[in-house]
Amino acid sequence: MASAPDRLMRWILEKASEEPLQKRVALYRDAASTIASSRLSAQLSRLADELEAIETRHKQLLLDLRNQEGNGS
Repeated sequence: MASAPDRLMRWILEKASEEPLQKRVALYRDAASTIASSRLSAQLSRLADELEAIETRHKQLLLDLRNQEGNGS
């Protein structure tokens, strides 16, 4: 049977998938700070970091494309 932290993490991951990115990141960070399991906490923190990095790269790529279009390239 799954442990309480595992069940909580599964529930958070299932429910958070329906939320906007920034809310998911906040939920993952909140859960990481309250789950006692260091393994699960570290995984949630890494996931939040990766999602933020992806969003940053996405915004930068979009900005670069807009700049190229504006320069007629």
